[in-house]
Amino acid sequence: MKSQGLLGNQRFLLIASLMLVFSIGVAVSRLLLAEKSETITILNDAASVICVLIATALFVRVWFSTSSKDISKKIWGQIVIAMIAWTIAEGTWAYYEVVLGQEVPYPSLADLFWLFGYVMFYVALLNQYHLFQTARTEPQKLAITWLVILFALIGSYLVLIPIIESFDPQKLLESVLNIAYPLFDLILLILTLSIIFSLEQGRFTLTWSLLGLGLVFMSTADLMFSYASWNEIYFPESRLNTITLLIDTLYHVAYLTLGLAAYTYQIVSESLQSLKIDIVLRALTKSNVLVFIDRNGSIISVSDNFSNLVRSPSTVQFAKMPLNEALKIDQTAMADLLRKTIQHGSISTQPMDIQDSRGSLRTVWLTSVAVYDDHKNLMCIALVLRTNFDLQDEEERSLSEEQKMLVNYYLTQAGAYRNEETQVIKAYFLEQIRLLYSLIQQFSGVSVAEKLMTYLDQVVRQNDWHFSFTGQEIGIPEEYEGETLAERLSTLLQEAKNFAVNIINLKVVEQEMRILDNNLSTDNLRYLDKYGLRSATITS
Repeated sequence: MKSQGLLGNQRFLLIASLMLVFSIGVAVSRLLLAEKSETITILNDAASVICVLIATALFVRVWFSTSSKDISKKIWGQIVIAMIAWTIAEGTWAYYEVVLGQEVPYPSLADLFWLFGYVMFYVALLNQYHLFQTARTEPQKLAITWLVILFALIGSYLVLIPIIESFDPQKLLESVLNIAYPLFDLILLILTLSIIFSLEQGRFTLTWSLLGLGLVFMSTADLMFSYASWNEIYFPESRLNTITLLIDTLYHVAYLTLGLAAYTYQIVSESLQSLKIDIVLRALTKSNVLVFIDRNGSIISVSDNFSNLVRSPSTVQFAKMPLNEALKIDQTAMADLLRKTIQHGSISTQPMDIQDSRGSLRTVWLTSVAVYDDHKNLMCIALVLRTNFDLQDEEERSLSEEQKMLVNYYLTQAGAYRNEETQVIKAYFLEQIRLLYSLIQQFSGVSVAEKLMTYLDQVVRQNDWHFSFTGQEIGIPEEYEGETLAERLSTLLQEAKNFAVNIINLKVVEQEMRILDNNLSTDNLRYLDKYGLRSATITS
């Protein structure tokens, strides 16, 4: 469900309509009772407490429904604390006016709780923004800058300049508070706009837009209240005037809009929509080099593309040369390779660093097979060196059909080809990443989803693995198979899950991944469970 799709959601429309009707009803009632100052005071204070309680209850509901393993639970908890503080502030204000029947002092204990609520909102929004870490575009930066400048200019003109011009030492604390409210509002405005732009077209865009709109209403009300209270025109002589009605109504609307944001989050979290993501796998190792050596490691013959491997125009000079000299392989490692191949008959896959004629280092994945005659005498050792030349197609020398058949034969003999098993493991990993990418994109937009691929690329680089994650393409080396492949993909999958639950409700992630697993065939489950690929856990 896209965020704009909520405009057709009956639950959303019902709650939004009730909130709007309530706000209008309170405003109209106050106008009708304008001559009864005590009644409109009680009505306004009761409406304020009801509005903040509704918003607080909705945020508490979100907090309780969020798993403790979900990092967003902490963020919702911080917002809950902020809302509770504002509830206490509104309650304190009502206590002064309704119970004690006196004008609320400014500053008062209520202001302390309001400012504390701002601090908690600031912390929550900052934590939420850090989850996305999405670079804003220049137009977005420009929009934020102009909005902030506009707010700062209006705040300076209405509040700061008058305070400075008519500074009264007897109103020092009041002056500080009048400056503090617009300043806190400005900080929240910057963070909210940054989050909204980060989410782009994500499913939570409406949630954070409503939350941002609620804070904008709150900021506007604060700004007007600071202006009105400084100029002593807020509810003057207990008479309702236009600016008082507007300020109080904005506070009511601000609380209800914040509550609507929390309610929207619940609706969005409960609804899912499949999204086709064109993430594809590609092979990182595309070149196989065929080499035959004797029991001492001297070269008997090589395929034509050996010249690409060593960056030499000809391969003639390598005949009868020890392979470790031709490729600058450590002599001890070469001797160990020969010994193991003869002893076990083959080596499936072994990484090895070589050096070409230009002195450049390259990692190849080596498969070896001991070849015997009918009398079981060792004839030679066949080697398949797998790597990527990074050459243009017209520059790379290809194997003959006969050599390709030999490569396939030796790779199969050595157990380097576990084709069906490997394909199932790769396909499962791809589907899981597609699912997580899809969920993140739906909930938080394309920019945040792309951070998943960037994050996974950082993980493989830190571990010096030869995968690649670029755009919507995943590169997996052909030489990774079986246990090695499954172990590394399992680690990457766990990291991807942990990344996703920083953004999406944990229940949603677990539910969708469970659905995917339930659709797997018995044969595929056998391959996956053999290596424990489905056992990746999600950590907080």
